[in-house]
Amino acid sequence: MSMEYIPGTVLKREDFPKGLFAAHSPLISLAGGLTLSQVCEITGLEGPAVQNWIKRGFVAKTVLSRYRERQLSRILIINALRQAMRIDSIVSLLKYLNGSVEDPRDDIIPETRLYDYLCRVMAQWVENRVLSLDALDGVIDGIIAGYRGCDEWKNRLKKALKIMSLACASVRLRGLSEELYLETLG
Repeated sequence: MSMEYIPGTVLKREDFPKGLFAAHSPLISLAGGLTLSQVCEITGLEGPAVQNWIKRGFVAKTVLSRYRERQLSRILIINALRQAMRIDSIVSLLKYLNGSVEDPRDDIIPETRLYDYLCRVMAQWVENRVLSLDALDGVIDGIIAGYRGCDEWKNRLKKALKIMSLACASVRLRGLSEELYLETLG
């Protein structure tokens, strides 16, 4: 999947220039959440995979079979990272930031905002083709500059975003490598 797509989705970035949640938040709220088929349409995932993630405790339980922003953002994060990291590792990383999947009161950052940060980091770092760790640190620092948590939480957020960004970048680079291979030898 090239960088023209929003991470973890099958949606083109150009269709949502202000971000996925900025575009859909009012609709998700008004509708009382998304159906499983709508989540699958956005992510490209199969329904049983999403349901399995809920059953295994990777994603918070739905309310009346509707997926709210909190569940959707976690699904998007897992989907964006799962080609580069084991799902158990992704879930551990999310727990490192936000504790219990079912209790948002222990979150150091809403996962909708975390997902937005990840998308912004990937857009600035990878799309500008400046793939150095120093550049990544600079991009992350700029994006989380407005974060208002304590220093410990900000450091956790920065480390988690760096891990997530490197994982997403590895998937993108592998895709570019495969495209070049096919052009050259395919």
